Amino acid sequence: MFWIQFSKVAKISNIPDLVLQKRVSSKNETGRMRSEKSKERRYKYLEMQKYSLLMDRFVLEQRDEQILLDYFAEDPRICKNEKELLCLGDFLKRIAYQAYSLQMPLYWSLKKWFEDILNWNLENMKIDFLERWQKSIITAKEEILTEKNENA
Repeated sequence: MFWIQFSKVAKISNIPDLVLQKRVSSKNETGRMRSEKSKERRYKYLEMQKYSLLMDRFVLEQRDEQILLDYFAEDPRICKNEKELLCLGDFLKRIAYQAYSLQMPLYWSLKKWFEDILNWNLENMKIDFLERWQKSIITAKEEILTEKNENA
C-alpha cells in the first residue's frame, strides 16, 4: 500500500546498479509461500489498487476488476489478442480521462505510463501492424489486377 501511495507523489524507478542480490527459488520458503498464496496475494493486491483508485475519486466499472487482476498484478500478463488489447486500451483511456477531469498533477506521467503499458503489450504480442498493412495492400493490388484482367 505504501508504494502505491508513494508513487503518486514521487517518481519511483529502478537503480541500474546491482545493490542487493536476492536468490529466488520455488524450493525456499518465500518461493513456496508465494506460489501457495498466489491467488490470495492477487486479490489482496487488487483490493489495494481499487482502494487507492477510489480514494483518489476514480470511478471504476465492474469489468475493470478483471483488467486490474490481469494487467496490473504483481506478475502482469500480456494481452492474448487484439480484442484484449483494445479492452485494456479502453480502460487506460477512461482512467486517463478521469485523471485529466480531476485535474490531477500526475496526468501526464500517467498518460506516458499507459502508453508504455500498451507498447509493452504490443511488443510482447508480436503484432506487426505494418506486416498486416502490407498484406492488405498486396491483396488490394491482386484484386485490382484480377478485375482488370476480367474486364479486358
